[in-house]
Amino acid sequence: MSGKLPIGGLSSSAAVTTAYLMALCDVNDIEVSKLDLIKYSHWVETQFIGLKNGILDQSANILSMDNHLMVMDCKTNDYELIQKGADMPEFEVVVVYSGISKQLISTDFNNRTDELRVAGWLLQELSGIEFTPSLEKVHLRDIPVEVYLQYKEQLPERFRKRAAHFYTEQARVEQGSKAWVAGDIKTFGQMMFESGESSFYQYESGIPEMKDIYDLLHEYQGVYGARPVAQAIEVPLLD
Repeated sequence: MSGKLPIGGLSSSAAVTTAYLMALCDVNDIEVSKLDLIKYSHWVETQFIGLKNGILDQSANILSMDNHLMVMDCKTNDYELIQKGADMPEFEVVVVYSGISKQLISTDFNNRTDELRVAGWLLQELSGIEFTPSLEKVHLRDIPVEVYLQYKEQLPERFRKRAAHFYTEQARVEQGSKAWVAGDIKTFGQMMFESGESSFYQYESGIPEMKDIYDLLHEYQGVYGARPVAQAIEVPLLD
């Protein structure tokens, strides 16, 4: 097994799982759709490893194309590949490794997922909308942003911060997509910076070393944007 990326903090479980699945299908002449590959790979992460994660990593591995932004609705599985705007200036993507590796299952990753669901539970109760009794089936995606805006101040701080990260991240995806199409790398990079800020302070994820790298890059001349990815920082740079 080999790869082109250097060792350096990027999520590997989804990549390895999808690679194994694709190899097994290839040598056994099994035809499997891309969405089924994503589904099977996600099953390994959630049911076998025990992570409460979504399908974004697997989808990025299988569906992405060079010079395109892959935007996916993880609820419906609908996705589109958006070509970068013709006026987009040249840039480089650099992965800055923190030097520290951790298994997500040994972190607070699953706790953060539960906290998002509890935030949804509380918003349902405060707003009087249909209540979902099972915590596992609560999704902020099903709660309109208007409900969040109306009742957010009544949420306990921990859950208010988690919900704030979710709803503002959703908005950043939309703004970032528009900036990508327009070739506006500065706005796109700013969305990355804001995503990183929210990840550290609203979602309260990441290790101190990553936060230090992020802070340095935020002040460094020539960096359009940066945000944490696993135990590394992804950075689009000036040419």
